[in-house]
Amino acid sequence: MLSIPHGVADLTTHRGSVVVVANDLGIERTESNFAENVRLLRERAGISQTEFAKRLHEAGLTHFHQTTVSRLEKGERPIRLGEARVIASVLDERVNSLWSEPAETFHGREIAQHIRDLDERKSQLRLVLMRWATARELLKQACERLTEDGWQPDPDAPEGSLPELLARAGRHLQEEVREIVNQRMGELNGEHQEEA
Repeated sequence: MLSIPHGVADLTTHRGSVVVVANDLGIERTESNFAENVRLLRERAGISQTEFAKRLHEAGLTHFHQTTVSRLEKGERPIRLGEARVIASVLDERVNSLWSEPAETFHGREIAQHIRDLDERKSQLRLVLMRWATARELLKQACERLTEDGWQPDPDAPEGSLPELLARAGRHLQEEVREIVNQRMGELNGEHQEEA
């Protein structure tokens, strides 16, 4: 049984012919999806338009020639439902998959979105790193002023006291951003391995 492709509202008959009624997505998009998928699948299989036309001819589409395939793939020739079934069969695909958005288009958009997301995160990371560097510099300057005034770091001093804070600040000032990032990435990788 042939199910209704995406972009098609109804399949009806009129004087013995199948009539495709488009929904709000439009028949043009469905036909262009079909044309693009046929081209992609044919090329991926390493079949020339001439060889493809020959196979279609052998499968019963005797009126198909290389020029017919070319026009179909360019979207210049409408496709009949019966032809779509034969084409899908020759390509070893389901008809519905040929009506759908081409996989390369879908995956291309998906990858492009991931690239945009990654670029946005890099931009955010740059901003965070700039803020981190500024905060680190301000901490360094404050520690230098206190040291000049005679205060000394003491990790054994009571928590929150100025000597203890100076000792803690010294540890933070010794940290390099690369170490912090590598440590966090190691933690994230460990979390992902545990999930798998």
